[in-house]
Amino acid sequence: MCKKTLLLTFVLCCAAFVSAQNYVLSDVSIAGTAPKGITIKGEALYVAFSGDNKVVKTSLDGKSTLLTITEGLNLPYDVDCDAKGRILVANQGDKEIKVYSAEGVLQNSVPVKKMNGDVVGSAVSGITVGEDGKIYVAVGGSSYNAIHIYDGDLKLISVIDQMAPDNGIAGCDKFRIVRKVFFDSKGTMYVLDKNTGVIIVDFHDDNILYPFSLIKREGGVNKYNNVAGIAETSDGNLIIALDADKLQGADVLSNKGVYCFSAEGVFLKTIGAADGSDYGMPYGLAVNAADDLYVADSNANVVKIWKVVGGSNIHSAEAVTTSCYPNPFIGSLTVELDVTVAHRIELCDMMGRIVYSTESKGLSRLVIPTALLPEGVYLLLVDGKVSGSKLIKK
Repeated sequence: MCKKTLLLTFVLCCAAFVSAQNYVLSDVSIAGTAPKGITIKGEALYVAFSGDNKVVKTSLDGKSTLLTITEGLNLPYDVDCDAKGRILVANQGDKEIKVYSAEGVLQNSVPVKKMNGDVVGSAVSGITVGEDGKIYVAVGGSSYNAIHIYDGDLKLISVIDQMAPDNGIAGCDKFRIVRKVFFDSKGTMYVLDKNTGVIIVDFHDDNILYPFSLIKREGGVNKYNNVAGIAETSDGNLIIALDADKLQGADVLSNKGVYCFSAEGVFLKTIGAADGSDYGMPYGLAVNAADDLYVADSNANVVKIWKVVGGSNIHSAEAVTTSCYPNPFIGSLTVELDVTVAHRIELCDMMGRIVYSTESKGLSRLVIPTALLPEGVYLLLVDGKVSGSKLIKK
């Protein structure tokens, strides 16, 4: 086992027991047609409204509009600001980058082209200013997928259009529909690919990206497709938005919604209803200094604000009493809850790996099939937190 694998295993073991913020939906929201990408810079929120062909700067409480930009915009899909205060927009309709001054004056229009000079035929959906000052533009479609990297003068310096072959990560062999690049507070790079998932990047060299891991879920199955937005909270957790259900025939593999993970990809909780009914099409995400969460809901034509609270509609394990039997167990494990509201119920092994996950759906008793689990020690997680004592499989 390589050093990187050992480190990831150790971190996952620790991260499995990390809790996440609790949220409640605010009665304040920001209206506009089809909001997509959003970002927070300082004390302001920037929203790209693709349906209104405008970018709006508002106060963080959502009550004051500070700036509205419309000049030259055609399906604006994402927005970010650089260290100079310039406002950069992924202008999808014209396959270009729009550059505005901090006051909203149009300064430049840069067509997004391949290295050979051809204008890309795919959607320009994401724009991110890195800590290094470089500008990362996500281009994704059926025929062309890449990350274009520009310097501060908007000169194209490199294009990442391939995934490292034989990287050993199932389902992470190529880009499919690239939507956004994201950097967390530690400088880790993530790539949001609609049909591949959230890729944690090891490094990139020339035109090749080398993935470190792929955020997955139950039993190693990638249930988190249709990814659209990502943000980080102050405790290092990641918030990820899925803007549509993932279907396979008549089966729903994953629901649209907003989900919280540890930085290493361990699932912690759902923000809002588990079936996604709190959202029409959650897309862009942003988090302010107080860890309040902003969700651009494209179908609902609104940016929703979720406020951090001590307790919320996201139930915590402290509020739930559980009993598990038999212990030791063999073929099945029965879990009884003293409440009849929805909770995420999981079994986790001592390496921090989730081996079983389900939603209680208001039931007070669940039977977990365990015949195929290897012998060992397990923990019960309720909404991402350890509940009860160690459980032994014989």
